[in-house]
Amino acid sequence: MERDQLTLRIRNLQKTYSGNVKAVRGIDVDVENQRIYALLGPNGAGKTTVLKSILGLVNYSGSVEVLGRPIDEVRERISFVPEEKNLYENLDIESTLRLSSRISPRFNEKQARELIENYKLPYRKKIRTFSNGMKTALYLAVALSTDADLYILDEPTWGLDPIMRDDTLELIREKVILGKTVIYT
Repeated sequence: MERDQLTLRIRNLQKTYSGNVKAVRGIDVDVENQRIYALLGPNGAGKTTVLKSILGLVNYSGSVEVLGRPIDEVRERISFVPEEKNLYENLDIESTLRLSSRISPRFNEKQARELIENYKLPYRKKIRTFSNGMKTALYLAVALSTDADLYILDEPTWGLDPIMRDDTLELIREKVILGKTVIYT
């Protein structure tokens, strides 16, 4: 596979935590452009550790190239939904949207508002009062409203009701139709 056809190239990725716990044991992965990839496995299999390694959030051995470059050179071209949904818990949605607009020039507030309306989220309640599904929906609204080349989504349907889950999977599929790449657990 030619490198210019890859969004992500991982070679011999290994991660060991203290106490010699081997979370990831030498994986190789090529992620082609404009595709959806799912990392599947039981709890504790290392899926989140792989995502954190791709994002440069943990130290690892091996090599990771995103869009043909080291992560620090292309971070602004990635949108991420973490496993832990603890986004700005003391803010409400309005404040979160204002902050997101300041943080990323690639953030589309209008699109985020449309998704928030679709998810039926309350604009004036503090995020800390949200259910798990509501927090997931807000994270998705912000992440999917950011123009990125790669979307990394850790447990993107956690806590969503079946209808919202199906809607979210359709939104993810639409990103790929628009030329984006998605990796999710």
